[in-house]
Parts: sequence; structure tokens; C-alpha cells
Amino acid sequence: MGVGDLQTFLESPSLEGGAVSVDLLKIARNVTQRQQPHNTNRKIRPIGNKLKLIIDAENCLDRLYGGYFSDWACGGQWNRMVQFLSLLTRAIERGNIELAVVFNGTIEQCRMNEWVAEQANIRQRVGMVLKHINTKATPPPKIWWAPPTCLRSALRMALRHLGVTVMCTMDDHHQEVIAYCREYGFHGLLADDAEYAAFDPPRYFSAENLKLTYKGSVETKEYMISELTKTLKVTQEQVCIMAALLGNFLLPESDLQDLYKKLGLTKGENSAESNIKKLAEYVGTLPSPSNMDVLVVAVFGIPEDKRASKFRQSVQYYLNGTASGFLKYCTPPTKSKKDKNKAQPQAPVSNEKDAANNVNVKTDDHDLDTSGFASETTEQEQETLQNYKQATAHSVVTSFDGLDVNLLKNINSGKFISINEPYSAVYKLSFIDDSPLSSDSSRFNGISNGSVGSVKSIPGSSGQRVNLLVGNSSSSNTSENSKNSPNSGSGSQKAQKQSVSNNAVTPSVSPDVLRTASLRHQKV
Repeated sequence: MGVGDLQTFLESPSLEGGAVSVDLLKIARNVTQRQQPHNTNRKIRPIGNKLKLIIDAENCLDRLYGGYFSDWACGGQWNRMVQFLSLLTRAIERGNIELAVVFNGTIEQCRMNEWVAEQANIRQRVGMVLKHINTKATPPPKIWWAPPTCLRSALRMALRHLGVTVMCTMDDHHQEVIAYCREYGFHGLLADDAEYAAFDPPRYFSAENLKLTYKGSVETKEYMISELTKTLKVTQEQVCIMAALLGNFLLPESDLQDLYKKLGLTKGENSAESNIKKLAEYVGTLPSPSNMDVLVVAVFGIPEDKRASKFRQSVQYYLNGTASGFLKYCTPPTKSKKDKNKAQPQAPVSNEKDAANNVNVKTDDHDLDTSGFASETTEQEQETLQNYKQATAHSVVTSFDGLDVNLLKNINSGKFISINEPYSAVYKLSFIDDSPLSSDSSRFNGISNGSVGSVKSIPGSSGQRVNLLVGNSSSSNTSENSKNSPNSGSGSQKAQKQSVSNNAVTPSVSPDVLRTASLRHQKV
């Protein structure tokens, strides 16, 4: 049992017309893209007369890898993978098809059990492969294929090199894939996941059956969701209820055993088809999910059932992925950059020089376009690199290479620090150039004025200046008293660690940095 039975029934031969072999190049010739309304709140990629398809890479790692290679167990075989991807993208470009490949970049705690089970399965297959090679010294069977190490990273780099749009999800992989498909007007989705079948995408193609033939055609299978609903005599909303009752990451199968026993559902490899038909008959008698309270009572008998909240979340999860649910529950558009600049108050300017720098920073931030993908290199990135080099030209070097020990002894004689204290009590010792930017050394060292300690400037031997950051009076007195005290063992060390931890500085991260990091993670 499980939501995967829905995909199994969709692929089974008992569902006549459920899976049809198609040629994507022929479909692309007959597609005329509808003009989408212009969205002024976010930049949308140009729309043309192309067949736009989005691929869930997690469902077809083996196909993007290039199929089965007999020597895949010896290494990554990255050259053969790039060669296959080159031929595939060349055929797709000639066929007037636009692709967007999405990788799973989320850490979904609610799906951790699924991830653990998948890793255990891969580990078992790897063990059988190694045993097979050790005993028979022949290539392992195709069914034992496992993704080579770093396959996802290699695929991202190869696809970017070939000019294919590549993305990573952030929070919920399935919801973000279907939302991107609907928001940007994609014609179809390539995947093999029962949750996408419940979402009812515009067109649902098989990623597992994707192949490039010697004739140059790109063939796969198309799953007909309309045939599924027609055969089972259910609506799309009722398909969402079926997906919830089959068991998933929100409402596991173990919580529904009494319902399965009541409906006569059994476990087994060949029982998926009969279970789906029996469940469809039961769901056909249930009320619409628009009234969730009545639906909960019809399923569990009482609204106070402990499984009611999980059932609500599960049904709502699948409803949010449908076309009507996406329009109803999608987040409102964000404000434009101009509105944000008007709303933000300007910070006070101390002098003319700072004012000029402030104007330049605002101009660069206003002109910076972070909506492009990482594969879309622009001239603005070159300007950003130039600005970065200028900003880090006088950066602080925090290395101890070439540090004279006698200098520390002289410092110790001046009672700045104790030579026997650990490095954690000193916080940081850095060499900087004698430049106008040296007055901001405390800022570069992560310490604000009057926060952690004082900065002692001591002339160095090589024309440089040593900035020695010493702890405050309380921490230094604690270290001096700990030497003279009879119990100068673990107690003094704990006091030093506690004083250091209390004076630790946690730098604040700019919202622009977080925003840019989020965009770069999504559009790797």
C-alpha cells in the first residue's frame, strides 16, 4: 500500500490508454504557445512558440546519465554522460523544445523516513554489485544500477555548460516543481511520481522512459490522467482524497490499517490494481473536500479523531498542487524593487565622501539583476567581480605565519596578555597594511567599538602594524587571578571558556545576502 500504487495503476496494462508512447519532437511541431499575460511584478523568461517541458531530475537520474553503461561501477564515466547530454540537447533544440531541469535541494524533515529507506535500498544494491564483481568478475546487472557519487553535481554542471535551465528547490520539492510548471506556462512535466498524478499537470510524461533513438527522435510515454479519472469514475478532487487515504509522508499507512481492513484492501505486489478500484468506489461515496469537517466525519466517524488533522493536511497538500488549488492558495506577488526603494528610509550620511559611496552602492543595488539563472552569465557579474576585488584589496590577514615569538614576549612583559594563555583568550591577532582602511580593522575583525575588547597598536619589525585584540578587564582579571588561586585547574579553564563564549560576536547577515544566496540556490 501507499500513494505509489496510484502510479502503478496508471502504468498498468489494465488501464487501457493510461500510458501512450509519444514522440516529443512530433508534439513540439504541433504546439502553438498561447500568449501569457505579462506579469509586471517578476521577470518571466521570454515565451515563444516552443514546447516547454519541466523535468524532475530526481526521477530520471539514470536517463540523464545516459542509460546503463556496463562499466559504470568502475567510475563516473562523465565523458560518456556529457556526450549523451550533448546529443540529447542538440536534438531538443532542433525540435523546438525548451527544457527546465529541477533538482531536489530541500531538507524535508517530514520525508526523512522516505530518504532513509531510499538510502538503505541503494546501500543494499551497492553491496550486491560489489559481491557480484568480486565473485564473478563481470559487469553487474542493469537492475542494480545505482547513481554514482556526485552525479547530481556533475549533471548540474554539464547541463549548465550545454545551456539548459537548471534549478534547485528550496522548501517542498513536489509543490515547487508543479508551481513553477503552472506559473511559467509549461506544457508538460516529465516525472514518475504518484504525487504528480494527483496534482494533474497540464501533460504528464514519463521521465523513466525518456530515450533518444538512433533516428534522432526523443520518445517517452504520456500518462493520461483523464483516462484514470474516467475509468475509476472519480473527479480530480476525489483523486486527491485517494492519494491521502493510500498513505503518504503526512498520513502513513500504519495509521489507516483499520480503514484498509474495513474496505478489504490487502498488501502485495499484484494487489495495487484491485486496491485502487476498491478505494475509488469508497471515495465516490464521500462528500466533496470543500467541506472538510463533513469529510472527516465520513471517513473516521468522529471529528475528534487523532488522525483528523493529518488527513486534513494530506488532502489539502494535494489540492494545493492542482490547477484550481494553485490559483487559490499560491502566495501573493512580491512588491517590485521600485516600491521597496520608496518604502525604505535613507540612512543619515556623515560626510560627503560617505554620501558619494552611499549613492554608488544604492545605484549598483538598484541595477543588480538577480533574476537570471546561473547559466545566464551577464556583464553585470563582471562588474560585481571588479567591485569585489576592490573591496577586498585591503582585507585583513589572520595568519600566524612569520610571527615573531619575541614579539609576544615583549607584549607579555607589558602585561597586555599572558603568554601561557590559550589562543582563545587572545581572540584574534592580525597583521594589516598601514593604509587609510586600517582604522576600520575592528570592523573587519568582527568587533565593534566597545564590545569585546580594546585594540592595542604595536609597531612591527617589517614596517607593518600589529593589531592585538585583548579581552576586556573582567576576562583578563579572571585569567590572572586563576594563576594565583590554589584551585587553578578545571575551574579556571571553565571560567576562561565561559568568558570567551559570553564575549563571542555573532555578525549579522544582510537581508540582501540571504536573498542572493536563496536565488543562487534555486537557480544553480
